[in-house]
Amino acid sequence: MLEADVILTGGRVLTAREDLPEAAAVAVRDGRILRVGSEEEVLACRSRDTRVIDLNGRSLIPGVIESHNHMQHGVMQDVVDCSPRAVKSIDDIKSRITERADNSNPGEWIVARGYDQTKLAEGRHPTRWDLDEAAPENPVLLIRTCSHVSVANSQAMEAVGVSEDDPDPPAGSMDRNRGRLTGVLREMAQQPIKKEAMRVSRERWRHGHPVTARYYHRFGITSSHELTGDDANMISTMIEASQEGDLPLRVYQCVRERGHVQVGANAMRAGLITGLGNEWIRLGPYKITMDGSIGGATAAMREPYINEQHCGIPYMEQDEIDDLVGRIHTAGYQLAVHAIGDQAIEMTLAAVERAIRRHPRQDHRHRIEHCGIMDPVLLERMADLEMVAAPQPPFIYYLGDSYVTNLGIERVRNIYPFRSYIDYGIPACYGSDYPVVDINPLVGIYAAVTRKTERETELGAAEAVSIHEAIRGYTYWGAYASFEEDIKGTLAAGKLADMCVLSEDILAVETEDIPGIKVDLTMVGGDLVYQRSEDGCP
Repeated sequence: MLEADVILTGGRVLTAREDLPEAAAVAVRDGRILRVGSEEEVLACRSRDTRVIDLNGRSLIPGVIESHNHMQHGVMQDVVDCSPRAVKSIDDIKSRITERADNSNPGEWIVARGYDQTKLAEGRHPTRWDLDEAAPENPVLLIRTCSHVSVANSQAMEAVGVSEDDPDPPAGSMDRNRGRLTGVLREMAQQPIKKEAMRVSRERWRHGHPVTARYYHRFGITSSHELTGDDANMISTMIEASQEGDLPLRVYQCVRERGHVQVGANAMRAGLITGLGNEWIRLGPYKITMDGSIGGATAAMREPYINEQHCGIPYMEQDEIDDLVGRIHTAGYQLAVHAIGDQAIEMTLAAVERAIRRHPRQDHRHRIEHCGIMDPVLLERMADLEMVAAPQPPFIYYLGDSYVTNLGIERVRNIYPFRSYIDYGIPACYGSDYPVVDINPLVGIYAAVTRKTERETELGAAEAVSIHEAIRGYTYWGAYASFEEDIKGTLAAGKLADMCVLSEDILAVETEDIPGIKVDLTMVGGDLVYQRSEDGCP
């Protein structure tokens, strides 16, 4: 009998498997799982050199697969935090930006992010004039939590040549008040200023990737589906860090293009295809964007927003998305389409239907990222096409109240329909879209189980799932969505020894206490990459 390097026992092992949902112990050897079963079965693999970790009644789960995020944490340390936890009003935002300006040189860019106008005392977006007061000698870009809306001050607009007479760009809009630009920029109207304000060198990316990995480990995350994909420096330095053993995180990296940056098109021309790589870093889907966000009132909807005289901003006409999806599908890529509103989802499904009809492909696993406003007809069409949903449970908690503000409670009762995905046989892999909201998967599990927002508004109790099902969304279905369910995503013999130990038995605590559960230990390939100290600090 093979001897184990490590045995974890003495708690509740949640395997994320359907054939054996729970076990008592796990044995690890050479970076892979050797055995899962009863204490007696697993301890039979023990030798004098085996390290035994006592779970002490805690839960052990597979390593979390964060199925939609943007791995920017390591290069965001100088961004001014204007999230709802840090600011309550526009005056708070101005104070934070002024503090940064006082410690910056004139003309130096200031980037802030995270505000949600529905949670500000004033109930509105800040304007260019607010930011001008805060930092009159600096160009300022303030990014909304969703990243689909930004506010630029006068200096920022002048720096990139945006003027009062400029028309709205394709797939974007600039808010005006009595003909004057307010500084509020939506969707593609943000891009010229974002490009200038958020330049990141190769050196910063290379240094930042390990920082990001260490941060993710604190939340039990062992694999990441990276959905930015439009920065060649970001991707190349990530590959470099992984090859040099400096990125102990498994990455499924998308490609895309934005404006004149043609990362996806260049990859396609070079013959690079989804699945290329190894268990550490692998080329993922080809991503395209169909709409924006509900909180920013830019997701493409069938019916207008409550306080807006429009239905959002679709990025393409139907013939355009048909052509693009057809080319991506025919080239052999997995497709990942950002589509939140029901109009955007309907257009996406129509394009995929046409592509498959013209070029049948088995097991394509095309994805709809976010996949928010659904109805039974859309769910049935998605299931028939054998597509994967990639929703973000933490959106319910952090952003749900803004959905109610913009669409009304009736239209959002079934938003991100976790139960319906299961009932219709649609694989659903969970993520956070970090840094849009906090990355903590325990908050996501809580939201999927309770359907409650931060203000305890309940968004459709019928769409709730069990804790076991929520964990599968963060583990097994994440592996499935990257074609890797045979090597990770569940605790089973032969799979990669990626796992994490929670600070509590998640099935024994009160449901309301789930967000407070911590990750005590994270293991990647059998190596201990994170252990929480007794005082709660890493």
